[in-house]
Amino acid sequence: ELGGRGGLISSNGAAVHDAAGGLLHHRPLDPGCLDFLLYDAAFNEVHTNLYRLDDWLVERPEPYLLQYHQESGFAYRVVDFADIEPKPVLKVFFFGDHDHLKELEAHVHACCPGRLATTFSLHMTLEVMAAGVSKGAALGQVLDRLGLAREDVIAFGDGMNDLELLGGVGKGVLMGNADPCLKAALGHLEVIGTNADEAVAGYLDQLYFSNQAPVA
Repeated sequence: ELGGRGGLISSNGAAVHDAAGGLLHHRPLDPGCLDFLLYDAAFNEVHTNLYRLDDWLVERPEPYLLQYHQESGFAYRVVDFADIEPKPVLKVFFFGDHDHLKELEAHVHACCPGRLATTFSLHMTLEVMAAGVSKGAALGQVLDRLGLAREDVIAFGDGMNDLELLGGVGKGVLMGNADPCLKAALGHLEVIGTNADEAVAGYLDQLYFSNQAPVA
């Protein structure tokens, strides 16, 4: 069971924890694919990041990335990838120019056909997980444990890594600041305000604590 009604889906669906922090599910990268992602020369011009169950590893600092983790307190640790202990790696993400990352995405699938999943959480971050991993797939496992159907779920999202999640629930809602590519792919969904406007809180307040229907 999910230790209460809460849970956490992380690393784009590669791991699921219950409300008490217990690990319910994880699907790491295949070691052969991981070696390719770490050492293939095609990735020399981008910044490589490893996410494991309890840490974030890099080989050189990239202070720009730390701004996305100021509230969580979760920051990278600088190491030599060749010296890290053998633990499961949930995802690798590459930070760099978007056009170059799109070329690398094609290279990833050409070199490891059918073995990897890719997505962009931001335009400058190409994220790579095991094939079949997504937030939407992980949500399905959570719902099975809770005895709920996808039709019972409202989901909010703003990045391309939310594509499967938003498209596979009873009601998907796009943030006003969502990636234009996500809006184009899911143009039929409702669009609300931005994260800065606390639009999700306002939407839920109207839904559960007033007699008015939610508004954009």
